[in-house]
Amino acid sequence: MAYNPTTWGSNDVITKDRLNKMEQGIVSASKLSGTDIDTDKDWGGNDITNVGTLSVDSLTTTGRIYADNLYYRRITPTASDTPVVSRTGVRAGGRSGAWGVTDTITIPPGYNAGSVRVSCWVVWSHPYPGYWTRAQILNNGDVVAEISRGELSVHEYLTADISISPGDVITIRGSTNHPNKDMLIEDVQVGATLTYEGIDTAHATTISIT
Repeated sequence: MAYNPTTWGSNDVITKDRLNKMEQGIVSASKLSGTDIDTDKDWGGNDITNVGTLSVDSLTTTGRIYADNLYYRRITPTASDTPVVSRTGVRAGGRSGAWGVTDTITIPPGYNAGSVRVSCWVVWSHPYPGYWTRAQILNNGDVVAEISRGELSVHEYLTADISISPGDVITIRGSTNHPNKDMLIEDVQVGATLTYEGIDTAHATTISIT
């Protein structure tokens, strides 16, 4: 009903104080903290963004769910050549008999214990005899695969299947006894077969979050 000032009594005079209180009430009502949620709201396809923590009794989706913390990634016990880490290009190892670390890969949390296949190419070329080149793959400091060659030219594939757990550190390193010529590590790859468990990420589903 439209406001009619003639319906106000003598005690209902609009004062500055009353206007201030009315203004404060409007401001409070315009904020979410001053709103009582007493009905469902259709968001009309709009997004709710920049949310910190979302707490719900159940969550229903009509499409794929992408949030990593709603499911976990599982590495199967059988290693494979399907890459989960791939680093192209070349990196130099150490000289004068010293080891030089070219790559370090840490298995992140969110994975389980499983098996991965680590591989790289070992490259060395020098036209004079008397020099050697070496390369190793290590897991948590333990050597799991190694190449040691005294040929003038080397282009060899180094690989190892490794049983890993979250937090494990895979290291690749190389060395030559030449004082100023580098041996090279090329195209490092960590391969594994991954599955996703915890929810069905391909179809609509209802998830209970506790």
